[in-house]
Amino acid sequence: MIYDNFININNKLSELYQSNKMHHCLLLNGQKGIGKCSFSQEFINNQLNSNNIYHNSLYIDNGDKRDITIDKIRSIKDFINKSSINNCNKFIIIDSICIANLSAQNSILKILEEPNPRNYFFLICHNINQILATIKSRSYIINCTKLNNEQFKKHISNFNIAKDDIDYLFLSQICNNSVGIAQNDGLNLIKFYQFLINAFANKFLDNDIIKLISNKDFTIDNLLAIYEFFTLRILKRSANIYIDDFYNDIAALDQINKKINFNKLKFIIDDSLRMINEARIYNLDKKTLLINIFNYLNIYD
Repeated sequence: MIYDNFININNKLSELYQSNKMHHCLLLNGQKGIGKCSFSQEFINNQLNSNNIYHNSLYIDNGDKRDITIDKIRSIKDFINKSSINNCNKFIIIDSICIANLSAQNSILKILEEPNPRNYFFLICHNINQILATIKSRSYIINCTKLNNEQFKKHISNFNIAKDDIDYLFLSQICNNSVGIAQNDGLNLIKFYQFLINAFANKFLDNDIIKLISNKDFTIDNLLAIYEFFTLRILKRSANIYIDDFYNDIAALDQINKKINFNKLKFIIDDSLRMINEARIYNLDKKTLLINIFNYLNIYD
């Protein structure tokens, strides 16, 4: 299914493709998780019949590494040099070009400099500033927008994630209307935020939140998203900016604001974000990280 925010893009590209006028390299730029890769796969599936999808399409990502390496790009060269099944066009998705290292990007550039009219590239991008200017100049850039609140709610209602309007609104805000993030991480984000609010209310971390953060499916990126969301709400509450009440969290926000002055709070938040980013880089223990951050915000009890 093509999301609402890609319908116009799909119609335009389908028209260009059917008339053999589609650019050989499309760079789909936009917020992470809004459906750029899902759309690319759906578009390709619609152009190739089911017997040819496996043989005539290639998906490249970073796998279990931090970035896309030049070894991955070599597989593209092997793919495009093989004979096409049923004389169909070939499609290559790179997800995401902005996490390809410099060697990999230069290797991609060499392929793009000698385009084959039967090969089409879909470069997924959520940070266009990390891409070589020469790659951008050889691509047709499509700026993709995110879903609005109603569209987001409609699409995630297809999954068993949100139970009520509060869940929908919470996911809309913390996932920035990204269906992909909500689908992959929504249940963990809802549970963890509720556990976190209970922890601040009771002033200790219980087994539920420790068990959840220790789960391999709960990532440091999930923790970062929750922490940024929670602390932004603390600062908004401190500045008397209206916010919705999620799972009775306003009492916890006010409790923190009462005991820590604004400047000290800003320092604690910035320092905690540094700790989370270091934990991501060095693959540190999530449980220890949570305990340290929780104690940091409760330092004045």
